[in-house]
Amino acid sequence: ASGLLADLWEFPGGKIEEKESPKEALSREFKEELGVSLICAKYFRTVKHAYTKFKVTLHVWLCEVVPMPRTDKTHKWISFPELKKYPLPSATAVIVESLKNTLSR
Repeated sequence: ASGLLADLWEFPGGKIEEKESPKEALSREFKEELGVSLICAKYFRTVKHAYTKFKVTLHVWLCEVVPMPRTDKTHKWISFPELKKYPLPSATAVIVESLKNTLSR
């Protein structure tokens, strides 16, 4: 609710732990954050972005999970066209634009 990225929406994810691959981190974070297991994960792209006070490297995957993740105050699952209704951090907007370009081919 406060800070640089307050009230912005983003895709699920988290930090890669020491000695963990991006795909291992993805699986762990989905289990911890959402209580779901990956059925498959296909690498999509990497986004590097610098915010005012820090830099991020986002490893983006197209995923299929079970069971369907929960929806609550901080978790929503929406259709791709609905994304334009939500405020996004700059790096997430780059991912959305890449997805849009890929889906329109």
